[in-house]
Parts: sequence; C-alpha cells; structure tokens
Amino acid sequence: MKTRTTLSFVCLIFSFTNVAFAQMGIGTTSPDASSMLELKSTAKGMLVPRMTLVQKTAISSPATGLLVYQTNGLAGFWYYDGTQWIYLSTANAWALTGNDATTDGVNFLGTTDDIPFNVKVNSIAAGRIGSSTEGNTMFGFSAGLNNSYNGSTFVGYKAGLTNSTGSGNTALGWSALKANSLGANNTAVGYASLYTATTGVDNTGCGMYSLYSNATGNQNTACGTGALYTNTGDGNSALGQNALYTNSSGTYNSALGVNGLRLCTSGNRNVSAGYNALQAVTTSNNNVGIGYTAGSSVTTGSNNTFLGANADAAGASAATLTNATAIGYNAKVNASNSLVLGNTTAGSLVKVGISVASPSSTLSFDGTAARSIGMERNSSSGTAGFSLTVQSGGAFSGGTNLAGGDLILSSGISTGTNTSNIYFQVPTASGTGTTDNTPATKMTILAGGNVGINNTTPGATLDVNGSVSYSSVRIVNGGNYQVAASDYCVINTGAIGTWTWPTTTVAGKVLILVNQGSGAITTSTAYRTATGTTTSTIAVATSVQLIYDSVNTVWRKIN
Repeated sequence: MKTRTTLSFVCLIFSFTNVAFAQMGIGTTSPDASSMLELKSTAKGMLVPRMTLVQKTAISSPATGLLVYQTNGLAGFWYYDGTQWIYLSTANAWALTGNDATTDGVNFLGTTDDIPFNVKVNSIAAGRIGSSTEGNTMFGFSAGLNNSYNGSTFVGYKAGLTNSTGSGNTALGWSALKANSLGANNTAVGYASLYTATTGVDNTGCGMYSLYSNATGNQNTACGTGALYTNTGDGNSALGQNALYTNSSGTYNSALGVNGLRLCTSGNRNVSAGYNALQAVTTSNNNVGIGYTAGSSVTTGSNNTFLGANADAAGASAATLTNATAIGYNAKVNASNSLVLGNTTAGSLVKVGISVASPSSTLSFDGTAARSIGMERNSSSGTAGFSLTVQSGGAFSGGTNLAGGDLILSSGISTGTNTSNIYFQVPTASGTGTTDNTPATKMTILAGGNVGINNTTPGATLDVNGSVSYSSVRIVNGGNYQVAASDYCVINTGAIGTWTWPTTTVAGKVLILVNQGSGAITTSTAYRTATGTTTSTIAVATSVQLIYDSVNTVWRKIN
C-alpha cells in the first residue's frame, strides 16, 4: 500500500506542476526553458516502451511522433510520421565524411529487400539499381528519368532520359540515347551517341555523335566520332571518324576508315574500306572502294569497283561512270563497262599472271598444261555469234608518217631438233541447220616456213589442196569446177574433172583454160575449134584461149 500511495502522490505532484509551471525537471531543479520535461543523469538513461514488430504494428491509431523500441526483426527505435513507421536506428550508418573499419562482403550501401535502390541530386533522380524483376541500372543526373520498362542500362548525364517502354537498351555517355522512347536493343557509347533515337531498334553507336540523328533507323552500327551522324536508314555499318557521316536514307552500306562514304545520302549497298574511300558517293548504289582514296571521284555512278590505293575513276565522266573496275595501285578507269588492271601512269607496264608468280608477258599462263582463250557462244536464242578482233597498237593520233604497231603471232619456243607450228581453224558448214560445226584446221604454217591451205603437211612453200585465185587467175587442184564470171585464167594442177562454163557472160569475154594435171578436162558443153569443129575436151599439157560468141551463145577457140 505504501508503494501505491507514493506513486499516486508523485503523479499528483506531476499534475499540479504541469498545470502550474508547464515544465518539469527530473534530476535537475532548473529544467531548460524550452522544454516541458528535462531528464538529467550521468548514470542512468530513459527507457521507452519496448515491443515486438507485431505489437508495434498492432498499436491502434498511433499518434504522429509516437516513439517505440522494436526488439525483433530490424531492431531499434521507430517513430510514426502520421502515415507509416520510420526506422531511426543509426547503427552501422554511412557517414557523410566516409566510414572506416568496414568489412568487405559485410558492410554495404543498399537495401536488404527486393526494392530498387535510388540516388537523387536536388531531389531529381541521379541513380537507380533495379530490383531482381526490373533489371534496370541507371547512374547520372536524370539518367533514365522517365523509364518505365525493364532491362536497360543508362550511365551518364541524361542518358536514356526519355526512354519509356523501350527495353534492352544500353547508353553510356552524356545524353546518349537521350530521346529514345520505344526503341529496343540499342547500344550507345559516347557523348550524344544515338542522341535523337526514338523508335529504332538493334542499333549500336560507339563514339562522340555516332548515329546522332538516327531516329527510326534499325540494325545500324557506327563506331567513330560522327560515324553515321545523320543516318535514318537501315542496316548500315560505319567504322571510322565521319564514316557515312551524311547518310540519311541509304541502306545496307558499309564504310571502314576515316571519311569512308562520307557524303553518301541515299545510296544503297556501297562498300568502302580505307581513308576517303568512296568519300564523294552521294546517291549511287553497289560501288566498292577498297584502299586509300579508292573511288573517291565517283559521285552518282553505280556498280563500280576500285581495289588498291588511289584506284579511281578518271576523265570528264569520272563522277558518273557505271560498271567500271580499276584494280591495282593508281589504276585509273575513264570509261563505263571497262576493266583496268594496274598502275596507269605512263611507263608502268603491268604483267598479269594466271597461276604464274612471275609473268614474263603482259598476260601469262602457267605452262604445265594446254590453255585456250575463247569467246563464249551467244546466249540469246536465234542470234548469230559476234566477231572477235585482235589489233596491234595504233600510232599517236595526229602524228606525221607514224607507223602502227606490228601484229606478231608466234608459236611456242622449242629446243633441239623439235619445232612448233601454227594452225588456223574454221568450221565447215554441215548439211543441217542446227548441227554444231566443229572447227577444223584450214591453214598450217610449219616451222620450216611451208604454208599449207587445206593441207596440214605442206610439202612446198605454198601447198594448196583446192583451187587458188590470183585476182582473175585461179588454180584448181583437180575435180569438178564451176568457172566464175570473173575468172580470166583457170589452171588445173590435179586429176580429171568436169568444168562448167560461167553462168553469166558478155560478148567478147576472153577465157584461158590450162590443163597441167594428170588427166583430160571435160567441159560441160562443147566449144568450137578454130576449124569450126566442136569438142568438149582439154587434153593434158595443153591450153586453149576462148572468146564468147553471144550471137550463137557458144565459146570459140581463138588460138
């Protein structure tokens, strides 16, 4: 009873004191004027209500400012801010000036639940590490500020600033991917890389201003300052400072090297590799330039190929050439549909070897097997074949009394007693209209100098198997022969045969027939002798001189 009476008395004292003085001191006779209650001790402390998490949560209508000490879970002081319980414990807190005595793997800055960790500057988002289900990582003032989707990484001032539902994006650098909203799977590394991208997907920019203006283009790759700067097209690749810099709507272009395809705007499927390669191409397609300044003179020409340092188009139409190819250092081509091999500087003779490492001729083939040079058959139905011309060099145009170059046809070098020959082949017409006519040898030049016509083994300097015509003189090697209206003298050197008179004759035409063959010649109709008789025979080792009698339509002998 004594304890209860004493407690009641103290409470009564407290009540009167509170009413009379509105402040009270325990352990002091002069409480601070700003306090209602001051507790003062150097040996004891104040003990607030202690309870479990469940008990704290069960408090009905907690007053704002209510203070308790939670004994389990996240133990420590908690106060109610009018809406929720706030943890007040400062144990293991990170100090503004840094901490010491930390343990790696134990101490950390972050959360212990699956809630994103956020950092702010001036109350504006400046960093975020997403939860396990979100997968976003952002660091930098306003980086990913408007992001509402998962799987993106934004590092840098305003990197990915306006990204809303775009996913799988990565931006590293000042304002990289700043304007992106719906675009996905983009990667931007560098100051303002992919700056204006909005809905494009699968783009990669690496370097200051790379793919800067790309808004809706897809599947582009740019590496280098200003690479693909103005691009909006799809499927382009640029590696090098200002490579494909002005490309706007061009697609599927590839540029490797500083200024490669720099001025291309709407050209498609161009490929460049090397400093300034194809740098002037604007709207043309399907050009290839590989090598230092390769193809740098072409602007609107298409389907050209330049391989080698300084390989380029030349001449007044260089900018617009089409289907032109220049291969080799300083090779220059100045006509469309042309191929140039090697340096075109005067005196720079180029030799081409096919399976030959050290060609000895302008065009050399490997000598271990027979080779052929031919023109393919016409592939157009019902169309005849075209001619192939071989011509030696002409003299300088406008020069006085200058000789043209000789055309030399040579067979292969032989050794010892062996030789080599030259054969000319042409096909002989067949009896049907669709049968292929296989070329056969019609002229032979032997190593000893003998020439055979229709004879592959000539035994004389000129050995002809058949007729020979020297203007109006014709040599016939036996057999039947139709005398031509243009013939003046016909000489037989072969066996017997029948000769037919010319189908067209004029009065007074003279014709000399000589038989030096092995048998008599028979004429198709008889001719009159000088005595008026008729005969149709020209004997061996004889000759007759005839004149045409147009009145009687008969040939008359005049010798």
